[in-house]
Amino acid sequence: MMKYEVDKFIYLKNTVVDPDTGNKVAGEGYSGKIRVGIKATLNDTQSYIIDREVDKVEGKTEEEYVAEVYADCQSEIDTWADEMSLKAKEFNPETGKLIG
Repeated sequence: MMKYEVDKFIYLKNTVVDPDTGNKVAGEGYSGKIRVGIKATLNDTQSYIIDREVDKVEGKTEEEYVAEVYADCQSEIDTWADEMSLKAKEFNPETGKLIG
């Protein structure tokens, strides 16, 4: 059974380039983007975390942002779940069957 949780919900700050180091650093104010992370847990044992950045839209609810990211990530999560479906199953070489 798959369980989904919000792993992160972060309003991203603007970035600027530090003139001394050339590295990007947090600047003043917010960028208008939100990073939403979803954690998918399969059978209470294996987890997969995926993040997306979405544009902040006035009036949009947190639930709507999470639903948007979930929909955008669903095929990637499904692919991961399919790959994990064989993990930890026992193979019986006498019968050629997977157990578990």
